[in-house]
Amino acid sequence: MFGGMTLAMLFTDYFHSDLILTYVHYVILFSIWIVLRKRKSFVWINIFIFLSHAAVLWFNLIYNSAGGMSLVWWFYELVFVWIQMFAAIIYAVGLALKKTSDKK
Repeated sequence: MFGGMTLAMLFTDYFHSDLILTYVHYVILFSIWIVLRKRKSFVWINIFIFLSHAAVLWFNLIYNSAGGMSLVWWFYELVFVWIQMFAAIIYAVGLALKKTSDKK
């Protein structure tokens, strides 16, 4: 019983609904990168940008979250991920449109 309670506590500590939302956004962003894997320079630049803002914002989320600031850092992280996702989607759509126009 103690082991089950420990696992339940571990699960609830690391999988809050706001973190699940963040993880879902990360999976979507990584999926877009997988789709665009032929454009290696674009993917590597995006990975560098992602790791840069994620490291800074997660550090602040964990260590500078006094007085309700954790919500601010979490929101900034989601905004940066959304911007990056939309940029990747626009890039992918642009590539698809260019590919179809080149065929004509």
